[in-house]
Amino acid sequence: MRYSIIILLALAFAFSALGQGEPHSLYGTLQNSDSSIPSAECIRFCGYFGTQSVCFPEDSGAGRIRYLESSGVWLVRADIFDPAPTSGEVVNIYFWNDCNDDGAIKNVTIDLAVPSQNIGSVVLGEMSIDEAEKPNVAGLKAYPNPFNAVCLIEASSSVEIYDISGKIVDSVAGKGRFVWDATTDTGEVLPSGVYFVRETATGAVCRILLMR
Repeated sequence: MRYSIIILLALAFAFSALGQGEPHSLYGTLQNSDSSIPSAECIRFCGYFGTQSVCFPEDSGAGRIRYLESSGVWLVRADIFDPAPTSGEVVNIYFWNDCNDDGAIKNVTIDLAVPSQNIGSVVLGEMSIDEAEKPNVAGLKAYPNPFNAVCLIEASSSVEIYDISGKIVDSVAGKGRFVWDATTDTGEVLPSGVYFVRETATGAVCRILLMR
């Protein structure tokens, strides 16, 4: 009965956020390992498709990405990506609870035969996010960590990415938010392992873990 009520709330939230039934959406419920509903002040989550990303709370808003604390319902509009994913393609969704360092990953295969996809209940605690999520130097962040597709890097300057041997495998010029797809500067796909992100201006370093 409780689950049915949650699903009804999810559906209501999904359609109110979309304003119509046609744009494709991904939604579900979010809970802590003790079955409690996470506070909106603690929750962050991002949807990734290719090199694109959209994150809550910074990109939140009607028709984009939402979280409803009263019911634990989250929603990501799949068609906000450009190009939008087609049936059979995968959108990766990463969830973090900054208040207890729990996280979770959902890899969703798009099915455009339905107007929206109910992913069900996502239980936080599948992975720890206690390392690169809270870097010692303000301004340098890399998340999710671990990651298996793409990593979002926020930096105040250009960055260099090193493998465990100290070899530079990639570099990104500029500053702000970068999406790294775990390939070298020549397009070579990198294997699972530990990598280091270094700000060229400040020397700040954080460690990230790639798990394919």
